[in-house]
Amino acid sequence: MAARFLRWRNIFCCMAIATVLATSVHFRYAGAGIRELLVTNVTSHIEFVRPRRVAVIIPFRDREAHLAAFKTHWHQFSAEAKHISWVVVVAEQFESEPWNRGFSFNAGLVAVVTNFSNNISAYQNLADERSGFDCIVSHDIDYVPDPGVDYASCEVPTQLSSEIDRYRWMSPSINNTGGVISMKLKHWRKINGFSNNFRGWGGEDDELFHRIRLSELLYGDCHPHCEDVAISKLEPHKRFRVGMSIKKPPPGHGRFRGQHLHSANHTRRIVDFRNYLRNRDLVIETENGQRWDKEGLNSIPPFHIVEAQADQDGKNVRYIRLRLRRGRQLAVRDVPVAIPPGFCGNGSNGSTGVPQHWVLHSLGSNSQFEHFPWDLRSLRARVARLATADSDWHESADCPEAARASFLLLDRRFHFAKLFNEEVPHLLVKFLRSLSSASDGLVIADPRPATEIRSTFKDLAATTMIPSLWTVCYKKKTEEVVIESVGLGLGKEACGDPWFPKMSKHGMMRFRSNPELREGEVAMTSCENSKTRNYLLVAGTSCPLSGGDSKWEVHDTLFVANGSDFCAGHKRTGKKPSIVKEGSYSRILNRPNCSGDGFVHDVQFGSVAPPEYGLMLDSGAPPSPQELAESTLDKKAPPLYKLVTEDDRCDGFFCPHVLDLSIFNESFAAAILAWPRLLDAHVYRPPGVGSSDMFVMLMCVGCLGGEANMAWRMERASEPRRREVEDIADARVSMARINIIRLALAFTVSVKLHTRIAYDGLIRGQISGEQKRLIDWDRLRIRGLVSRQEFEELNDLIPIQREKHVPS
Repeated sequence: MAARFLRWRNIFCCMAIATVLATSVHFRYAGAGIRELLVTNVTSHIEFVRPRRVAVIIPFRDREAHLAAFKTHWHQFSAEAKHISWVVVVAEQFESEPWNRGFSFNAGLVAVVTNFSNNISAYQNLADERSGFDCIVSHDIDYVPDPGVDYASCEVPTQLSSEIDRYRWMSPSINNTGGVISMKLKHWRKINGFSNNFRGWGGEDDELFHRIRLSELLYGDCHPHCEDVAISKLEPHKRFRVGMSIKKPPPGHGRFRGQHLHSANHTRRIVDFRNYLRNRDLVIETENGQRWDKEGLNSIPPFHIVEAQADQDGKNVRYIRLRLRRGRQLAVRDVPVAIPPGFCGNGSNGSTGVPQHWVLHSLGSNSQFEHFPWDLRSLRARVARLATADSDWHESADCPEAARASFLLLDRRFHFAKLFNEEVPHLLVKFLRSLSSASDGLVIADPRPATEIRSTFKDLAATTMIPSLWTVCYKKKTEEVVIESVGLGLGKEACGDPWFPKMSKHGMMRFRSNPELREGEVAMTSCENSKTRNYLLVAGTSCPLSGGDSKWEVHDTLFVANGSDFCAGHKRTGKKPSIVKEGSYSRILNRPNCSGDGFVHDVQFGSVAPPEYGLMLDSGAPPSPQELAESTLDKKAPPLYKLVTEDDRCDGFFCPHVLDLSIFNESFAAAILAWPRLLDAHVYRPPGVGSSDMFVMLMCVGCLGGEANMAWRMERASEPRRREVEDIADARVSMARINIIRLALAFTVSVKLHTRIAYDGLIRGQISGEQKRLIDWDRLRIRGLVSRQEFEELNDLIPIQREKHVPS
């Protein structure tokens, strides 16, 4: 009893002491998120600080190696910044359209402040202070910060990447707003984010500067460009005034390393001169105060999130990878995958292996615990599980064949397939984002080695290549020096500013190459000097030595016909033939040998024959996924599709539309003259115009253009003279004329397609397999002439309610 009483007395004493202490403690809130705990008769105090929340948005596509390096570096950097809670959003543009950095960032911002949804209305109704983030950062994937960079510094728009190693620890220019930019949500809204209309590489950073300037959010002076020639001439009160540039951190706190920017590590940039001109016009419009406040975050097109994949790195870093897509919903999980019988080999007990017959499954799983197979390793694991799911297979290795399997990625719209294995690790993502719907694609697992698959298709004459069209381009470096190179595509669009297409007595110099070496062809390489940016065109697949502190780097490898239509030679700069100095450059001529006039002959070549599209499509009724898969291993007949060689020179899975436009541009005049025949004897006659060819001709002539067009109309100026005075208006009118013919041809094909459907489909209620093949061919031709959005609008008008294949 005494012990129990003593225990209760101790408890009451402790409670009394706690009560006395509690009366001597009070709390006081001091500012947002800071709580000070003050204790009576104690001189020190403890501060509890809420971590700053920062969202880092990385516009992204096809940069897996860069992303892996970034995450490795970020793990170490974020561990030292304990005062920040990070959400790193990888905003991936999941579509085959040209790269659009502005849309990727804008969509990522909308998603991150609306709890990772695509609810644009919720974003528009969200108050600035309810975003949940103190700072929102636009971040290039190939910049990594040094210690000391404060990502939570965004009271005003700030360029965190103000000291970059490759620019001698400066920013590229005083007006530069690229790299890493930190702002509050209210500032991103005030400048209206990035433009959604920039296509391809370049220009959106320049336009962002003008958006910040026009919003009166420039709080930086001339630092670190005060010593530049133009700026140093200004008076001190003008040179150091606030408002010249975007705000930058103090010296030493904006250091970023761009070692991953080196061209050898950089993703191939798909450059389109037409997009370049368009982007430049957009920058000029914004610089003049036009359009920017109506086009950006407040006009972001509807999009959907194909997948949101979360990953936690430590306690304070959360990665979210968003695959973003404009337009229709794409259910990539429903893309079918076909597994052949016996895929998992024979069992040790003499069994025949699994599965017993061809099996069709969806590529994705409905289980929340199984991630979608975006890469080769996870796809092999997914197929192994599917192959053994409905069997009593109990081999210890489960399905060892899956670990070595290759896959045929088949586009059912055009009956083209590509081989997916370790050689092209990015191909699966490229394939999936090119689809319009899940039913357009089919993934076929194949346990055979890749060499055997290619050999089998080749023996069955079921392979094809899509050749690339090249234009010989030139640029005057000085009055005496004219350097030459080759550009992918046709004419000025292929060369790009300030290059021009080279002319000969036979017309514009152009040729075709294949993406892979075949019999009767030779390899040659376009080399670029790392210092002078001169170009060489040499035989083989490697570049020569330069003998100095620069080097010749591989720019492109081309496989051309073994002929004598063209030659390439370089300017002699030394006595050793094995060393080509940095000052050398190539010339390309329409003759077998390029030696003479101080040039050394390097290579002679011819042009690959243009493709014949009709041979690429199969006749008969559209085969089902089961029939397509079964034809893969049929040794008695060729497959019902063709194997296409991989070519990474475009954003799409394959590029027939690029080639269609190249052929169309190449025969520009012939297209106008052939217009009545293409239109089936003048189906379309505008009022007051005798024929459609005259209508198109008048439309083209009505586009006046600039100085070069004026010189032609007034004085019939020569081609060299017109090239000298050509300006942006001439480039615009050239594209306008091409668009007139392009849309006119698209209209013609659309009329023909509608006629096919109306004659059989609407009158008889069904169409034959041959007509379906021709309709698909017409759709392919239209896709080659119009943009993605235009094609979807046209495709929606095709009055096919459902498909039901009836045996003929």
